[in-house]
Amino acid sequence: MTTSSKILKNIFLCAAMFYCTAMSFSQSDSSMYVTLGGVFEDGFNAVLFDTDSNLVFGGYTSSQNGNGTKGYLVKTDSLMNILWSVTYSEYSDASFEDVVPNGEGYLAVGKLLNPSTSYDVLLAQFSEDGELLWDKHLGGNDWDFGNSISPISGGFLITGETYSYSENADAYAAKIDENGTVLWEKTFSSEFNELFNDGRESGNGLLMFGGEKKLDNENSEQWFVLTDNEGEVILERNYGTEGTNILHAVLADPIDETYFILGEIYNTNTESTNATMARLDDMGEVMWLDTIASSGTTKWLNAEIGRSNELVCTGSILDAGFGNQGNDFFIKRITRTNSFVDQTTFGTNNDDHPEHFIRIANAYIAVGRTDGLGQGQFDALIIRTRNNGLDENFSTTENLDANSDFFQRIEEDTAPDSDFYYSDITNELYFPAETRTYSIYSLLGSKVMGSTVNTRKISLNLKPGVYLVQVNDSKISTKKILLR
Repeated sequence: MTTSSKILKNIFLCAAMFYCTAMSFSQSDSSMYVTLGGVFEDGFNAVLFDTDSNLVFGGYTSSQNGNGTKGYLVKTDSLMNILWSVTYSEYSDASFEDVVPNGEGYLAVGKLLNPSTSYDVLLAQFSEDGELLWDKHLGGNDWDFGNSISPISGGFLITGETYSYSENADAYAAKIDENGTVLWEKTFSSEFNELFNDGRESGNGLLMFGGEKKLDNENSEQWFVLTDNEGEVILERNYGTEGTNILHAVLADPIDETYFILGEIYNTNTESTNATMARLDDMGEVMWLDTIASSGTTKWLNAEIGRSNELVCTGSILDAGFGNQGNDFFIKRITRTNSFVDQTTFGTNNDDHPEHFIRIANAYIAVGRTDGLGQGQFDALIIRTRNNGLDENFSTTENLDANSDFFQRIEEDTAPDSDFYYSDITNELYFPAETRTYSIYSLLGSKVMGSTVNTRKISLNLKPGVYLVQVNDSKISTKKILLR
C-alpha cells in the first residue's frame, strides 16, 4: 500500500535548530566525535560509505518539524561537511533502521506509523541529492517492522518482524528488486514469537538470518536460520540457555563457507548479559565461541571483516572497569580463529549507545546516540577512530580543520610482487607485474569477466557476491574474493 508522502528537506550547516559539533586531534591520524541533534532525542542506526567517498547516515529525529519521530538521513562529504539532510514522515512516527546504496541513490528501510495506528515496514528510495523518489509500505494489516536491508544477488534482502499473519510475532523477510518490487515475501512462524534483526547473503549463495526466538516473557534463544535464495529454510539453530539470548548480526566468512554470529547471552552465574560471538561451520555448529563478561550489560551489534581478514566487532558495554561510566561503544578486533588483537572503548561519562559501524580505508566509523555530548536528551553520535582503530588523544577543544582529509583514503598504486589481491576499499583487482591474463568466474562456474592484463590494476563492476579469480603468469593461481 503506497500513499503520497510528505518530505521535508532542510539544508543546514551546523546552525538553526540543529547543533553540530566536531572534535579532532590531528589531520593525519585523527579521532573525533561528531554530534547532530536538537533539544529532543535523535540517533543514527546505520551508516554507509558510497563510491564517491561520501557518508550517508540513517536514523531518526524528534527535534525537527513538529511532534513525533521522523525518519532522518544525512549525507556528508569526506571533510564531514553536510551536503544535505532530509526528514521523512507521512504520519506521526517513522524511523530508518538501515540504508544501502543502489543504482538510483540510497534505499532506506525502517518503520512507519500508519493512520490505523499500526506500523508498516517502510521502504524509501532517495536520490544521491536527497530527493525522495518513491516510498512503499510492506507487511500486512497489523504491526510490521523493518530492521535491516542488504544487497544480495538479484536485488535486496529486507528483514524484520510482523504481527500481521498469525497470533504470535513472526520473523519477516522479503526480497525486492532495484525498484522496490517485492519478488517474494516470507514469514517464519512457530508457536513462539520470533524476529530477525539481520539478514545477508552468505559466501555460498545462501541467505542467512540472525534474530531471537522468544520462548516466554523471560526466556529467549539466539536464532540462526539458513535458507535458499527463495527463502526456503535449509537449517535453523538455536543457542543460549535461560534468560534473554539474542542475535543482532550475521556475517559470512569471506574465505570459506562458514559464518559469524554476534549478539548477547544471559549469564546465570553473574545474572548479567554478556556479549557473545561465534564462528559456525556450514551446518551451523559452533566452531568457537567468544564471550565478553563484565559486571554490567554487554552485547555485540555489528561486525565487519577488517584488515588482514580480522573480525572487527562493535557493541555496547556497561562497566566502569572497561571504559567510562554508563554505556559505552566497545570495539574489539580478533582473528578468524579467535586470537585476540585489541579492544577499545569510546564514549563519555553518560550513556552512549552504538548501533552500527563500517570500515573505511584508515579507520572505523561508528554511529549511535549519546547523552553525554550535544544539547538534547540524546543526540545522534558519529565516532571516527584513529587510523589504528584506537581512541587515544581525543580532543575536546579543537574543531575539525576543514582543510584536512577526514578519511585519509589510501591510494594503492602498486600491488605486491608475489601475489594478486582485491581491495574492497577501492573495488579494484591488483596484479603482480608478470601477470599475462585473468579470468573471473561465478560460484556456478560461468565466466563473468576476463582479458589480457595491460595494467597493474582493474576496476570491478560486478554484482555483490563471491567470485573466483584466476590469473596466469609463470603459474596459474586462483583466489576467492567477496564483493559487497
